[in-house]
Amino acid sequence: MNKSVIECIDEMVFMDRINLFEKPDVILYHPGHFPELNEQLLDYYEKSGANLIMIPEVFNDFLKCSEFDFYSPLLIKKGIEKKKLMPIPTSNSIKGVDGVIQSAFSFLNNTSNKNILLAGKSFFCKRFYFLASIYANDDKVLDVLPLQDNRDIIPTKWTQSEKGRARILNEIEQYANIIKEKTSALLL
Repeated sequence: MNKSVIECIDEMVFMDRINLFEKPDVILYHPGHFPELNEQLLDYYEKSGANLIMIPEVFNDFLKCSEFDFYSPLLIKKGIEKKKLMPIPTSNSIKGVDGVIQSAFSFLNNTSNKNILLAGKSFFCKRFYFLASIYANDDKVLDVLPLQDNRDIIPTKWTQSEKGRARILNEIEQYANIIKEKTSALLL
């Protein structure tokens, strides 16, 4: 692939923080099975804080428990108050990340929380933002906190590994699926 194609793909997949607010009311934290993301989240939290951190309650095969059950004790041990951690319940109707985000906004849309920070792997942040934009009420302000896992799937390195190429191509496929499933009704 030439440089222009890679730059276009980077623009499609990766998203930087927009800095729409100084302090989030809520951080939606989607770490998957990458505990190394905790340090980056903690660095951000120590500087900016948040009233609430929501973590998926979905079972993770790699962790052998729910993400909330795995990560909340680690975050508490590092100084985040237990009362600031909340599980995102799993949705019965929609599975996967889509269900997690829908479930989070089913709760958040009925609260006064306005500034929502979406914290996840850097190559996932744009999809995270896209799905959150579908489910969030108009009064919510969304921003992202791209985090780096140990696989180095970042704009300057994703082309250098089979795993990186596969993850980026998967993200692009996911956008098409989301558009087909979620937005076609909105565009009519």
